[in-house]
Amino acid sequence: MRTIFSLTSALVLLSTCANAVLNFTQPTALTSWQVGTNVTIRWIAATNTQLSPNNVTIELVRGNPKAFTAITPAIAIAPESAGTVNYTVWANLTAGNDYALRANGTVYSAMFNITAAAKTTPTTPTTATPPGGDTKTATPTPQSAAQANGVGASTGALLIACVAFVEMFST
Repeated sequence: MRTIFSLTSALVLLSTCANAVLNFTQPTALTSWQVGTNVTIRWIAATNTQLSPNNVTIELVRGNPKAFTAITPAIAIAPESAGTVNYTVWANLTAGNDYALRANGTVYSAMFNITAAAKTTPTTPTTATPPGGDTKTATPTPQSAAQANGVGASTGALLIACVAFVEMFST
């Protein structure tokens, strides 16, 4: 299925490139965007053309390359001559491998993936249940007096050696 979409996407891209002023260079068919992340969209001038100061309107589209559905009216508007624009992938997008960009309603990028946001696991304090059932938050026990005072292991060892040296000569 992905091969059919990729092949159809390539044909759509080739047919629009013949009359295009610009060609997308990013995203590519290997691109995968994660919702909530910042990405860079890039384009270059098409063969024998020059990018103008006119604005390019970039839309996110999805679905069958023969009949894409616009997800939004526009994700970015920038001067053609800029060649790049940053975009934060909206958090409400559904994961899928059938996304593409459309510039000025006629030029398409390769189809690419959008993935769900990474799952984060919140950290919680460790609890201990002593005999009797009273649950209390466990507090880590320092391994040495030096660490209890906020001194690192190597600094603590040096401090102990210095104290021993002073005690040796003070008697």
